Amino acid sequence: MSKRLTMRLFSVCPMNGNRGTRVNCHRRRALRLLAILLSARIGWVAGQGPTCAAGAEPSPAVEAVWQDLLREAATTRHKEAVETRKTLDEAGVTLGPWQAIGPFQEAAFGIARRCFDTPFAPEQDVLRAGLGPVDTGHTFEAVKFPGMLETKRTWQPHPEWVDGYRHLLPRGPAPSRNESCYVLRTITAKRDITMPAVLRTEDYTRVWLNGLQVAEFESSLGLYGWARVPKSCAVTLPLKAGQNRLLVKFTSLHNAHGFAFHIP
Repeated sequence: MSKRLTMRLFSVCPMNGNRGTRVNCHRRRALRLLAILLSARIGWVAGQGPTCAAGAEPSPAVEAVWQDLLREAATTRHKEAVETRKTLDEAGVTLGPWQAIGPFQEAAFGIARRCFDTPFAPEQDVLRAGLGPVDTGHTFEAVKFPGMLETKRTWQPHPEWVDGYRHLLPRGPAPSRNESCYVLRTITAKRDITMPAVLRTEDYTRVWLNGLQVAEFESSLGLYGWARVPKSCAVTLPLKAGQNRLLVKFTSLHNAHGFAFHIP
């Protein structure tokens, strides 16, 4: 019960980038509701919240406390989101359109981790440039493997990709195993500011800002092997005044894969 309880409470606690604040928030809510559940002989059902154990009478008080906790969390998250947007607006933060390139492979089927650690040509090009100009019109040649019909790769603009929604990344012929893709965008700010962001990722992900790695996320090992479980990953982006270059690498285990990006 405690594990499910903790997971459910974590999902409604605000993610404001302050780990200490989040931990205290989780602890207070978990202890408060856990004490009520134990004293009232209340059970827990994943996805439903508190429920009565066998032989126990329904408790409106428990439901009221649970709903109060949900409202409190929603109010806090809304307040923090408004404050974040206000701070970013005051700093003149502007998010440019996305560009994408790929897929790239280091072997015909390969190994996901090895593909993830291979710095393909677009990655080298962007990281070498740092804050300098990048020729996004350059054509890269991918290594040809069986089933691959086209080996030329260029950065493709995606002005239709709206933040907060999942976008499919380029992929090779089925089964599209162990492939890497990159997305690139420019973020402009009028002054130095730290911007929180969330990446909804699948499989392997690495993030660079202005040529420096700022985050890395890996797929989870499930019961039946490497499991594709989309996950929301918090990223902190220390923006400099002027233009900033955000580069993200995705390595997929198989089949179609995508990502989403938003400011919490």
